Amino acid sequence: MICQRSLSTQFAASLAFSILCLGCSGPSYRPAESNVSSARTVRQSLDDSKKNVNGVLAALSDISAQAGADPRPAYDRFTAEIAGLKKARDSVKSNAEDMRARSKQYFDAWKADMEAMQSPEIRAKAAESEQKAREAFASIQSKGDEAKAAYEPFLSTVEDLNKYLRNSLNPQGIATVKDSMDKAKSLGGTLLGKIDAVIAELDRMANALSATPSPAGAGGTPPQ
Repeated sequence: MICQRSLSTQFAASLAFSILCLGCSGPSYRPAESNVSSARTVRQSLDDSKKNVNGVLAALSDISAQAGADPRPAYDRFTAEIAGLKKARDSVKSNAEDMRARSKQYFDAWKADMEAMQSPEIRAKAAESEQKAREAFASIQSKGDEAKAAYEPFLSTVEDLNKYLRNSLNPQGIATVKDSMDKAKSLGGTLLGKIDAVIAELDRMANALSATPSPAGAGGTPPQ
């Protein structure tokens, strides 16, 4: 039971393309609890990413709204939020690479544990759990790839808009790229949906597997 909970929690952390906490020492439940904590840390980083995306979209809308007045403050916020978005992308990439390396380490250790088991019945149960975990990891990896893929077209579009507006921050220039602004908003909505899907799964698994689930509203419901 403890092994199954530790294994499943490992993949809750994986869902957010983040660092899997492995090799913990101490009480047998500590690796599982440490991984639940890691999953909740990942959730926070995803919340931060959402704030950047929403910040970019809000600043873009304000540029349009202030086109006939003074769009410069909105443009400055737009530029700052794009910089934050790029940092979030780089962090996701780094954590995803670390996740792949650590997941291999985890499965190698899990295999060694199974080979050391004396009971054929327990070993068979462990092998079944490991197979399900590998399938879950493959599914999680796919969701993570979808979220990662959604970042790139959104980021490239808003970066192009930023470069254009740097030299055409006036009513006519802003009106000229209205279609591109609308495209950016659509891409941003898609990205937010992908992030929300990851957050929802993190909450479900972390709260189901933790010995001390988060109270309602404490990391259980993604912010709107």
